[in-house]
Amino acid sequence: MKILGITNQLNQTLSVQRAAQELGHSLQWFESVHELKSAIEPEEDMIVLIYENDDRDLYELCEEISFQYENVSTVLCMPEHQVDVKRVIRSGAIDVIDKPYSYVDVLKGLSELPTVKRNQSSPWQNHEEKQGKVVTICSTKGGVGKTTVSTNLAVSLAKQSNSVAMIDLDLQFGDVDLFLDLKPKKTIYEWTKEASSHSDIKSYMTSHESGVDLLASPIRPEFAEAVTGDDIERAIEALKSVYDWIIIDTPPTLIETDIVALEQSDEVILVTSMDLPTLKNCKLYLETMESIHIKKPLKVIVNRKSKKIKGMKVETVTNVLGQSTFAEIPNDEKNVVTSVNEGIPLVASTPRAPAAKAILKLAGKIDEDQPIKKKGVLFKKAVNA
Repeated sequence: MKILGITNQLNQTLSVQRAAQELGHSLQWFESVHELKSAIEPEEDMIVLIYENDDRDLYELCEEISFQYENVSTVLCMPEHQVDVKRVIRSGAIDVIDKPYSYVDVLKGLSELPTVKRNQSSPWQNHEEKQGKVVTICSTKGGVGKTTVSTNLAVSLAKQSNSVAMIDLDLQFGDVDLFLDLKPKKTIYEWTKEASSHSDIKSYMTSHESGVDLLASPIRPEFAEAVTGDDIERAIEALKSVYDWIIIDTPPTLIETDIVALEQSDEVILVTSMDLPTLKNCKLYLETMESIHIKKPLKVIVNRKSKKIKGMKVETVTNVLGQSTFAEIPNDEKNVVTSVNEGIPLVASTPRAPAAKAILKLAGKIDEDQPIKKKGVLFKKAVNA
């Protein structure tokens, strides 16, 4: 195997050089990115070691090389305490070799390196496609906390080492971007107008620091009319080949685009609250789904559960809807409101808050219920000294 390396600290690479030679690998070092790229042969599988460098951000350099050259597998070399796992995953690196670079550890690290060819559209998998699962979150009225559940569920699934996409299907007044403090430059509207193929959808996603990618709703309400049910079906199919999970946040309606999302879902989550008007509408929603022959696994979640609500218990919800609840999220108004106002999901800002714990538990139950068949190489844990 041919190994290339880039560093401006050649005096610290002797153990790496020795380990590569013992394994029968050809290792050549470069001090500039230009020289390194000139040595990469597009038709030959290679490993590139991204070594400590005072001139470039290692993660950015790794990402640049990883996705410019499909035949190259990149490895970051840095002290373990400096490793940012999220940035490693996004950079496309297949491994991290820890510093100090002792001969034994480097030898072990190099001997265990896999050789992969990545699909450039997805930094966490190789050329084979995923079989992502689709979960649609719905409600019958605004204000029940549906988007709070959607965004926090997505971030919770990402915390479990899943690749997660969100679709904001409230095409007129969606605000998932606000809940995640994002400013999308492109939305689903631009994708429907500009993209020439399904594979182009990745460039229309807006990335959140948690690892969740958002396909945002149009920036203007009138643009919603340009997005059809066929567009939603195509978007879902495109995302399923790239992500483990697709979480769809819907408006409190049952128009064409919403129905398509329900039809394409592996699971549907209906968010309700502990008041009779909402429960009445939820019952009607369930009956409507049955009448239009949408028979998807549906889970009812009670949001803002509280013992202080007189005349209303979880048993009441079960009796009215005719099915038991899948999860109950306690009322945690103070933390939730702060989270929304700051644009930081509750499970990230206050993971020990009661509502956050409930949503993290919910994500674990959903992940357990819907096992994902993941193909290809995911991030390989760093070699420890």
